[in-house]
Amino acid sequence: MGNGSLLTILFSENRGGTPGYMAPEVAAGGSISTESDVYSYGAALYQLATGAVPRPGQPLAPSAEGFRIATDICEVITLCSGRDANARPTMQDVVRLLGGTSWAEIQTERNRRSGVLAAAGVVLSLIFLGATLRR
Repeated sequence: MGNGSLLTILFSENRGGTPGYMAPEVAAGGSISTESDVYSYGAALYQLATGAVPRPGQPLAPSAEGFRIATDICEVITLCSGRDANARPTMQDVVRLLGGTSWAEIQTERNRRSGVLAAAGVVLSLIFLGATLRR
């Protein structure tokens, strides 16, 4: 379980949660994770920004619902509450989004890092294969 928060680590096997704030994967019986924490953060931010309590299964898209709140806050809520846990921002990404970095820029950096890691994996595999064949 990566660099989870203390609460995530303490309650990772807990299947409980508050309806509307619980990530879809947790509501479906999955484990609590840092990705589900991000979802819950988005749901809490949604309530703080709109005054409306999030309902289970409801998309959290304040601007589409007619709420007038800052564009960057709307974007954070929408990204954090995405159904695909792997597509949600990390909390570090959220801080960057609120600081003015675009989601497109963050995704480009993520893809670049993934590409570098994949290339490093290929190089290490070739080195290992070469060392193995020489024996």
